[in-house]
Amino acid sequence: MSEGQKNPLFSPLPLKGHIISANPDLVGKVTSLCNPEAIVWTSITSMDEAVDMLLSSPPNVVLLDVSFMGARALETLHLLKGENVYRSVCAVLCINEDDLE
Repeated sequence: MSEGQKNPLFSPLPLKGHIISANPDLVGKVTSLCNPEAIVWTSITSMDEAVDMLLSSPPNVVLLDVSFMGARALETLHLLKGENVYRSVCAVLCINEDDLE
């Protein structure tokens, strides 16, 4: 990692996370697993909003709901990881809710 880049997992608390999903149960499960003083989650339910938020306000962590996004989840992940400035963002692909248990 170059000197200008910071590891997002060693940023000051709270970390910023984006959950890209239209499933309120999944969003609730993810947010309940994390201490709100450690990470603040933003729920994003629109693909256009997701891309805008990822590029304009990069999070420390992003959870992509594949059941909501389908093939666009991989496209979004490639877009995110293809840019040098976003490569250090931790990305999690969630295939279904059971992935979190």
